[in-house]
Amino acid sequence: HQSRQDPDATIRTAAVGSLGELAPVSDQGLLIEWAAGATDSTEQTRALRSLVSVTLRNPDTAKRALPIYVALEKAAPATVVGLLPVLGRLGGTESAECAARLALSANATVADAAASALARWPDRSAQPSLVMVAAKATVASARSAANQAAFRYFERTREVWTAAESSLVTQLLGATTDAAARKKLVILLNRAADKPALALVEKLQSEPALTTAANTAAQCIAANLAGPPQVRASDSESSAKNLFDGRTATQWRGPVTPGQWVEIDFKQARPLHRLTLDQTGRTGEFPERYEVFVTDDLAKPGKVVVSGAGKANRTIIDLPAGTSGRYVTIKNTAERIDSMWSISELFVD
Repeated sequence: HQSRQDPDATIRTAAVGSLGELAPVSDQGLLIEWAAGATDSTEQTRALRSLVSVTLRNPDTAKRALPIYVALEKAAPATVVGLLPVLGRLGGTESAECAARLALSANATVADAAASALARWPDRSAQPSLVMVAAKATVASARSAANQAAFRYFERTREVWTAAESSLVTQLLGATTDAAARKKLVILLNRAADKPALALVEKLQSEPALTTAANTAAQCIAANLAGPPQVRASDSESSAKNLFDGRTATQWRGPVTPGQWVEIDFKQARPLHRLTLDQTGRTGEFPERYEVFVTDDLAKPGKVVVSGAGKANRTIIDLPAGTSGRYVTIKNTAERIDSMWSISELFVD
């Protein structure tokens, strides 16, 4: 504790680092003050890390971060900016909500820093807070940053879509008048399978700038409401149903040899914008090379719509504009020795 006043920043940094390993939970307040008052960037980084460590050691998960939230909401702008990184390291909904309250500040320094912290959040728990900031922030730059970050999250993160995601996109649509941004948000609703989302896009069909995107989204949602697609596969067909079971812990697996395929029957023709082959749990098990066929008649598969190379973690296949059909076949066309091809979940846009 006494080392906090040492004139040598190296000693102060080492001391506060040791507190992170040794200090009891009762020293949380000291670490908040240390992190807030640090003038050396390395010292402050170490103090923030120690603060997180001590906070997480508190077994009272419901209350352990409250002193940090209180300190942030009472602090001067410069102190808030210094302490904000702690929230992202703690993670979770309550920390995100604290950042959102700060992002609603009329002080641009605080609002922008908080919106930036939310934009870098490590998990999906910040998404509702980002949407709220996009709708309600008084500082225009914070509002814009939150809007863009919320959209980027949906774009880069592909998970099983729920009515909650549809509601968030609806709120984002209400928070912007920019035609290009609204069109991108409507395209996101291609993933929806809930009636409120369908009603929304049907209403948006009357907006000239959104007519085409809203018509497409309405067709996609109608197809999604028809239920999970039927799946066949060239190998291990009994597990092919795992592609649409909503669980990334289960997979379909087949060898990476030419001619292996999976076939999806959507039960009705529908627009197709993107296919995401999620390989969660088996990130290195992807098709070596793939070809995609789209048709309404399996007896006439037609020409290859798109081809490419598989990727680790997720293979994202963007389809040409205007692609539509009832059946999709994804075929592996090249061999990879001593490996398998897995799909944990197949996401369709």
